[in-house]
Formats: sequence, structure tokens, C-alpha cells
Amino acid sequence: MQRPLNEVIASQGLMLDRLGKKGSALSECRLAETYLQQTKKVRNILAAHPSKVSTLAVDYHTVLVEPQVMATTLNDFFGGRLDEGAMIKAVEPQMRRQAL
Repeated sequence: MQRPLNEVIASQGLMLDRLGKKGSALSECRLAETYLQQTKKVRNILAAHPSKVSTLAVDYHTVLVEPQVMATTLNDFFGGRLDEGAMIKAVEPQMRRQAL
């Protein structure tokens, strides 16, 4: 899931604070650095094993605006056996708290 970094950081900061985790004390800059380092590691691991792991980049905002398009895209990626109607119903744009 790809989402603008500022939204991810705001969301992560609130989540860490709610959970009482020490990461909530990090500055937004440090939290962003940590997030970027972690996602880079994951991308490198996945890129090193293309024959074993398939990936699909999904844009967060497209899911909110066009859930039916993304449901079809995801269903195709996963082999066509998913319930697209249920996937579409699961998208609740009003639950988006970090619209910046």
C-alpha cells in the first residue's frame, strides 16, 4: 500500500501514542527516517527474490476513490477467487483520519 509519507507518519505517531509505545516520543523527522529505512529493507528483500515473491503496488487514495477498480485489480493479482463485493464494502473512506 503506497500512501503519502506525511499521512503515514501522522498515523503512525498517533497509533504509537495510543499504544503507549516509546516510538511516539520520536520527532516526525526521525519517525519518517525509520519508516523509510524499514520500507527500503523490505523492498530490497522482495527484489532479491522475484521468482519467489510477487508484489503489487496499491495506491491508498485510489482505493478510497475507486474501490471497485482496485478490488478487480487485487482479485486478478490473487488469481480471481476473491469476493470483490466484500472487498468494496470493506473500504470506508470516512474512517480515514489522517487526511492532510
